Amino acid sequence: THYWGPGTSAYRLYKTNKNKHVKVTLVYATNRQDDFPKVFDEHIALPSLENSNIIGKIRYLIAAKSWIRKNYYKYDVVHAITAYEYTFRPMMEFVKLGIPVYMKITGVHGGFGQNSKISKMLGFVKKRVIRANDITGYISISSDITKTLENIGVAKNKIHYIPNGVDISRFHP
Repeated sequence: THYWGPGTSAYRLYKTNKNKHVKVTLVYATNRQDDFPKVFDEHIALPSLENSNIIGKIRYLIAAKSWIRKNYYKYDVVHAITAYEYTFRPMMEFVKLGIPVYMKITGVHGGFGQNSKISKMLGFVKKRVIRANDITGYISISSDITKTLENIGVAKNKIHYIPNGVDISRFHP
C-alpha cells in the first residue's frame, strides 16, 4: 500500500487472480513491505535497497543472484518493474536459466537513460541497451515509453502497450 503507480497497478492486477492454480510470489527489497496473503502466496525479502550505499547495493545483488539460482525452477514467468541495474541484472539471471521475464517500464527512460553518473561511467546503461532484447518482453505504460524502447532497438514484438489503469473503485466522481 506504500507503493505509487506501477507497484500499485501490479498489485491490483494480481489481486484479480481467481485461478487457484496460478500462484504469485512477491520478491522485494524494502523494509516497508506489508504482507498480502490474499494476493501473494509467498513473500520473499531480499536485503533492502532503501538508503543503501554501494556496499548495500552489492550485498543486494549478491543475495538476489543467490536466491534466483536456488529458486528459479519454481517459476514459469517473472514480472519485474523497471529496467534499472538493481532489477535488470537479477532478471538476466532468470533469462540465463530459461525463465521468461517481462519488465514493466515505468518512466520515459525506465533504466535506459538518465541514470546516475556512476552508472554511466561504469557502462551499465550501455550494457542494458545491448542486452535489452534478451528480455522476453516489455510492458509499456505510455506511447513515450514505447518510443524509447523502439529507439534503443527493442524488437517491436517484445513491446506490449498496456497503459496504467485507474482504480475506479477509489477514484470516481
